[in-house]
Amino acid sequence: MAVRFASTDPHADLERGLRRFAQALGLDPDQTERALGGALRRARRAERDGLESEERLRAQAYGVLARVILDQAARAAPARPRLAPAPQAPGAPMRGASAVRAAAASLPPLERIALLLVAVEGLAYQDAAAALDVSRADFAAALARARAGLALRLRTPERDPARRPRLRLVR
Repeated sequence: MAVRFASTDPHADLERGLRRFAQALGLDPDQTERALGGALRRARRAERDGLESEERLRAQAYGVLARVILDQAARAAPARPRLAPAPQAPGAPMRGASAVRAAAASLPPLERIALLLVAVEGLAYQDAAAALDVSRADFAAALARARAGLALRLRTPERDPARRPRLRLVR
């Protein structure tokens, strides 16, 4: 049995989490290193100044990486309406962890980031909203759209309430 020692660097866990987050967002290694360096420098500076709580520092570091993705998406795509159209159900049902990853990757960037920050990284709504520099209500709406989009993409015929056989009343 291997013995694990806690790391002596208080930012080691943050760095591991940021790397996992960057990988989930699809950043290439060069972008990850640049964004990660900026996020960790900012966290260390704010910690040294003692202005923010540990959770707020963590949220800000994730926000740095999230803004890289959001900036890329804004440059790559034409302006979209503020409200995204309702997600469409896919033709073939997907299953398993790889299906969840693929479904999450197909979400719009803000929705995917909102879902990852809350569901995977465990940030509070208010911290995640502050990290993305959006209001809590806008963040909650993006998260709700992400969850609805995932549900549609992962729906299988046997889970679809409209397709489930119903009992008939016989008199």
